[in-house]
Amino acid sequence: MTVEARLAGPLLATALLAACGGETGTISVSLTTAPGSTVLDAVQTLQLTVTEPREVFTAERSEGGFAISIDLPASGSNGALVVDGYDAQGNRIATGRSPTFPVAAINARIAVYMATPMSIGASPSSLAPRSDMSTGTLSYGAIFVGGKDATGAPSGQVEVYNAFDHSVLVGVALPMPRIHPPVAVSGTQVYILGGSDGTKPTSDFYLFDTTISPAGAYASVSNPSGFAIGDQIAVAVDGTRYAISGAPPIEFQVGTAATTPLSGVTGLPATGVTVVPADQIATAIFAGDGAGSTGIVQVRGSQVTEVAAGTLRVGHAITQTADGKVLVLGGGDGTTLSPDGIAITPGTAPTATVVPGLLATPRSDVAIATTPRYIVAAGGLAQDGTTLGDAVVLEATTLAPITTLPLVVPRSGAVAIALQNDQILIAGGLDATGAPTSVIELFTPDTDVE
Repeated sequence: MTVEARLAGPLLATALLAACGGETGTISVSLTTAPGSTVLDAVQTLQLTVTEPREVFTAERSEGGFAISIDLPASGSNGALVVDGYDAQGNRIATGRSPTFPVAAINARIAVYMATPMSIGASPSSLAPRSDMSTGTLSYGAIFVGGKDATGAPSGQVEVYNAFDHSVLVGVALPMPRIHPPVAVSGTQVYILGGSDGTKPTSDFYLFDTTISPAGAYASVSNPSGFAIGDQIAVAVDGTRYAISGAPPIEFQVGTAATTPLSGVTGLPATGVTVVPADQIATAIFAGDGAGSTGIVQVRGSQVTEVAAGTLRVGHAITQTADGKVLVLGGGDGTTLSPDGIAITPGTAPTATVVPGLLATPRSDVAIATTPRYIVAAGGLAQDGTTLGDAVVLEATTLAPITTLPLVVPRSGAVAIALQNDQILIAGGLDATGAPTSVIELFTPDTDVE
């Protein structure tokens, strides 16, 4: 494989030419930043790392910018590109990473988002402004479905964020606008299951295929059981089964689209996450205010277990940790917000433990997501109702506080998604004026080159 890199001003033009078995492919690589960012202006040394096979290349800034030429075998293995920028004193002032991709004879385009390590900045792309939208993680990014527009009406907007080039594709609008419909992802296909029409739950199911050019396509999905589903979530139990919150809770089977009541519990709260604990058995954890349950419920295979947790929460968020546990953070008892977290250990005998003092500023309606090294809890509402403009960063295993970072836009009720390049995307929600925001923000961690 041959890689040629050019950096003129803030832009990197890179061509990865892969030759294998008589075939040649080109991967074009560029750098992108937050709008108006000057983070690359002081870069004097550019370092490009290919993680598989691991090779490190550097270039000094010249009058024409930077130039890097690389020859590598097209092994077909999965690797990533890590780009670091150093100033004249040797300080690393900019970093970025691509998702993994096959180092082979393929044609593709990659844009690496560059930012100060451990910072939050605006994405070069934006979403249609709305709140209460649903999200799902795709192999190459994330999908955003429905929600409420600026007037509070149901939205039919569907958008896909591509983590390989940080673009937003506007998909074909929903056949019927929906508020917070449960979303179940199977590869590149997205099941959209009911949702509220603004007045009542609906029973219309759709399958959105993200691979059909130019903007995806829908197919109707039968709902023979006639379940109407409102403001709920779908959480993966295993590779083909999803548990849908509500009372009664529902089990949804991808492929067949079969829906059946989920036995073993009378209700599941609309806050949940999938985690793979130490025993490698995928597990869904739901946590809420105790309506129809003890508030924390584990769905593991065919077993449903209620977990004793002490004081329950409202207005909270939930995420997995890097060591296969689950963290409940934010919210409170309905009167007072709590600075403490609840750590849940899944398993045959799941447990829940209070972890004190994780939030210096207690908050509700926070957006939360986890990378292999960090947990980011962004925005939310303070005890006095103020919309918060910061994000708390925790270590993803020990839960030790790392830092607090400013957001571009103070917001509450946003969503946070871990992208495939170890960034966390923050989108949606309401700003300090109560209006939905279009700004996408990206948390860029410190570089971790494997």
